[in-house]
Amino acid sequence: MDTTAKITWINVQDEEPDADVEVLMAIDDDSVETGYHDGEEWKYSPGCPVQDLTVLYWAEYPNPPTSNKQ
Repeated sequence: MDTTAKITWINVQDEEPDADVEVLMAIDDDSVETGYHDGEEWKYSPGCPVQDLTVLYWAEYPNPPTSNKQ
């Protein structure tokens, strides 16, 4: 079973994800959270705005592990 996945982090100053697509967010408090950009602001997955913190990078979810069984 292949359980490795490469995550490519994208600087939010270079590019933002498509609106309302859930992604991983790297935040300036050294945490990684799930959330999305609604076209105007970053929000955590439940829909609460990211307040008093800054999203620095985002990444698409990695693919799940694959099995070599046939």
